[in-house]
Amino acid sequence: GCLAPAMAEVLTFPDADMEAPGRDAWETYGTPLSIEKVRQAHSGQWALRVQTDNKETMGGGFEGVSRTLGEFQQGDRVRVTFWLRPLAGREVWIGMGRTSFEQIWRPFDTDWMQVVCDFRARADGTYSIWITQQGAANDFLLDDFRVERIPRLALGQAPIGQRVAIGDSTGRVWLCRETGALCGIENLATGEIVAPLGERQPLFSLSVIDEERQTETIGFDQATLQQFTAAPDGSRATLSYAVRGLPIRLTLQVARSAPGEIAFSAEVENRSDRALLEVTYPLVYSVRPAADPKALTLVHPYLCGQIQRDALRSAGCDSVYPGRAVMGWFDLYGEKGGLSLSTRDTTRTGTRLTALPAAGDTFDMSLSQEVRIRPNTTWKGPRHVLLIHAGDWHVAADRYREWARQWLGAPDVPRWIQDADGWVLMGVQNGVPFWRIPDIYRSAEWMGVDYLHVQGQAVDNMWFDAEGKRHGHAITFLYPSPRFGTPEQLRQAVRDIHSRGGHVMFYFLYERWTPSHSVSDDLGTAPRSTIPPEYPIPGLDFYEKNALVERP
Repeated sequence: GCLAPAMAEVLTFPDADMEAPGRDAWETYGTPLSIEKVRQAHSGQWALRVQTDNKETMGGGFEGVSRTLGEFQQGDRVRVTFWLRPLAGREVWIGMGRTSFEQIWRPFDTDWMQVVCDFRARADGTYSIWITQQGAANDFLLDDFRVERIPRLALGQAPIGQRVAIGDSTGRVWLCRETGALCGIENLATGEIVAPLGERQPLFSLSVIDEERQTETIGFDQATLQQFTAAPDGSRATLSYAVRGLPIRLTLQVARSAPGEIAFSAEVENRSDRALLEVTYPLVYSVRPAADPKALTLVHPYLCGQIQRDALRSAGCDSVYPGRAVMGWFDLYGEKGGLSLSTRDTTRTGTRLTALPAAGDTFDMSLSQEVRIRPNTTWKGPRHVLLIHAGDWHVAADRYREWARQWLGAPDVPRWIQDADGWVLMGVQNGVPFWRIPDIYRSAEWMGVDYLHVQGQAVDNMWFDAEGKRHGHAITFLYPSPRFGTPEQLRQAVRDIHSRGGHVMFYFLYERWTPSHSVSDDLGTAPRSTIPPEYPIPGLDFYEKNALVERP
């Protein structure tokens, strides 16, 4: 079946091409050094140049420019596209939200690059965009903005005769045999309809990039279902789609697995001259496993994990595993039962977990594989599992743990960690020299704790000066910061703690190791020249071979 594509609404954005006199359309964020129009345009004659000096910054080391985007409602999808040219060899931070950065992008290049920011409004309100330094002086050009509201797909109703159920006595999903859309979810264990029966919803999306480094989202409405087969007993179905205008084919296998589990597997055959950067499956839209919307609770693995009650009033979840998400699952549940999405990927490819408030007191949920599928190659994706269950989030956690232990085995946790009552956290960046670390440990020891958690010891992205003013920097490096002592002093501090029967752990933010290291002389609390030659900073090619890239 063929669906009509959704047309984006281009929104008014004064001085989008930077050709108007002056810079009145742009607001100052913090205290940048200068904001001016210059004849270094991406197109036309003028671009906006933003220079910052990292002085008197906003909290977190931010300063630059900002703009109001407009009024949006919960669930609205907004796309901001523009051209950026970093001149200082550092990341530029882009934040979008209401009063703070609800989503962040950190593009980096050395020439003009197109930036595409897709954003979901998580509540009604006025939204803005901030384009800024982060913790270090920066210099960049901006040009050719475009702001669009992407309408929610309206795919119509699937007649009863076109609906095919896959599942078991616990729960099932309904698929439209004419279009390949999802058209309903039932929790048979609780007697609830979780997603409206018959209402077609998209099942997948793709993201591609061309030779000009322009990215494009290929929505479900840009694909045509070519083949649909289903087992008579409702155990499995195979759906094959072709992308209109590009020789790209996607095949989805949908099959019941363990009780209440529906597994989705994808294969993408890319015969185009463009690379794919993201494959999202399944999309599970307009779900509400609760009679009372206020009863919805979202449990997701951001950082140490979060339980968000009255979830429709929360920011939801939009995080990558491995990364800020510490596990590959989340769960949304109500009074009787819920829904969980989990990845069963054993390659540790970046998986984006998304559960966001949507229109009509519902949630949109999805899993995305952040991959690079080169031209004329075929990619087989991992299983993604939709679990329909009675009870609360513990059901989903138990299922994920059971699978993870089959894959990885039970963790071999040292006895001292099993017996630990906790740890004492200390931040070297607060001005504690390395030789004082054992003194902090003795304070922990006095409280009956034998575990010291140390952070900020490296050439770091955040520190306080003699006047107590906070400084920030966009990158960090593993080498001990000379601001706080020598490597030998740090080694001796660890020896002293070990001699007392104690334990010490050092904390490092993986995301602070970026390509900026390869081109910047300023590494935060120390210049590049202080790093001994036997600890070389990797070149840009290191990241091409080793990086786990978020939002490629």
